[in-house]
Amino acid sequence: MDRTGFGALQGHHGESIGAGAFMLTDTLHEVVGHGGACLLIGQKITLITSVYFRSRPGSFLTDIGGPAANLVFGLLIYGLLKTTKNLSPLTRIFLMFGMADNFFWFSGTLLQSSFSKTGDWVYAIKELHIGDFGRPALIIAAIAAYWISIRMIKLPILFIVKRRQGGYEPRASMGFNVKVLVLFIIFCLTLGRGI
Repeated sequence: MDRTGFGALQGHHGESIGAGAFMLTDTLHEVVGHGGACLLIGQKITLITSVYFRSRPGSFLTDIGGPAANLVFGLLIYGLLKTTKNLSPLTRIFLMFGMADNFFWFSGTLLQSSFSKTGDWVYAIKELHIGDFGRPALIIAAIAAYWISIRMIKLPILFIVKRRQGGYEPRASMGFNVKVLVLFIIFCLTLGRGI
């Protein structure tokens, strides 16, 4: 009997954990982040989906509420993982995926907004009158956020291998983390809204 819990990742369990973590991250971004900020400052929600959020009147506080929620929840999960040692392996993997999704979503919004005419940070740049320095500042902030995220996440469980003597062992490499980052940046640059 596998007591590590890693054997449960065989089949479709790993995909289910990843999909669940992504859905939670999306909900935190749109509902808790944008929606919560909107209600806190007394605005009215006019549209909320898994992709879009609109409010009346518009506000940069509502726009950056989504990414801010991703950053806050990423940091909360990071703290939980650092201080709690008795989590089951599947719970730990779910939280790690959730932490990575939240940190990368926050970083991705910075990068996507720097290369497009839409995005969570575009309205904030206009509202704060940052001017020509807005885009370069977002690019620098995105690179820094990705770098810090990778350092914090360390993605220690990217794939599970079966040991010769039985059981399962988590494996990862920094090279794989960098490849994931590059693919995510390419995704943001090519498929981001408004590009």
